[in-house]
Amino acid sequence: MLSRVWSLQAVNPSPAKLSPLRAHRTHPKRGIQLLCTDFDGTLLGGGGVHPSLWAVLVRLVEEEHIIWVINTGRTWEGLAHELWRLSPPVWPHWVVLGEREVYRIEAREPKPHKSWNELCQRAHHQLFERTRPFWRELLRYLHMESRARFTVDQLWSPVEIEATSEEEADRIHRFVRERICRWRSLSVVRNSRWFRFAHSFFHKGTALACIQRETATSPARTLAVGDHYNDLPMLEPVYAEYLACPANAIEPVKEKVRRYQGEIATGEASLGVLEVLEKVFLSASRSFSRGSRKELEE
Repeated sequence: MLSRVWSLQAVNPSPAKLSPLRAHRTHPKRGIQLLCTDFDGTLLGGGGVHPSLWAVLVRLVEEEHIIWVINTGRTWEGLAHELWRLSPPVWPHWVVLGEREVYRIEAREPKPHKSWNELCQRAHHQLFERTRPFWRELLRYLHMESRARFTVDQLWSPVEIEATSEEEADRIHRFVRERICRWRSLSVVRNSRWFRFAHSFFHKGTALACIQRETATSPARTLAVGDHYNDLPMLEPVYAEYLACPANAIEPVKEKVRRYQGEIATGEASLGVLEVLEKVFLSASRSFSRGSRKELEE
């Protein structure tokens, strides 16, 4: 199976057929060409997205020609709804949806990476068919030993779970991890109280690698920012040499960012991302948003 996945490198479009995004230039200070951000809890927090973050993203995208990727567990409908509501002055160049499918954004519409997405879908269909006994065991547990809400036969996963609390989510997570190891290639994807399941090869990190191949960038020139369990796969040097997280990130994310000498912000969500971007890209003009940050914190 993995040989089929890696064969995508051979079927990717040639540079001449790619969008003008290949014409980006390397940032002069850190060599970063690609910025990959999670959405919920990272860009979008309880207070929305701070306007100063949009101003920095405009500068990076339009003046520095940084490629921006939103890497999320949302569907396109869910992500687009929030983007239209927030009305950002710039949209991402690429998005990863469901933590695994890759789309290029053109005129604010998603254009699928067909070879990657089709391979991803086939691998998941085969895996989910093969693991039917696990789904029966999981549903029995959810019915009898939890108060969690769950749905079956969803777009991304045979079972999707919403726990009633973080404590219950931890119990469900332990149950799943104890049993899922019996099923080769099956993994659990958690974001706070929500769970879905996926093929262990297809995750935010490998989807990011697919975009890097399409845009002729590399992990050595990539900054990745996330906050929760489902971001852990992309927060690896094999996918991004520069790692960061906001202050509201869970401890396992902070531990990984700390281990690889990344940036742990003091601000939460969009303020934390703003802090990271200023430090990495705009250190010569740190006063760019200091006043607006102070207003929000007050």
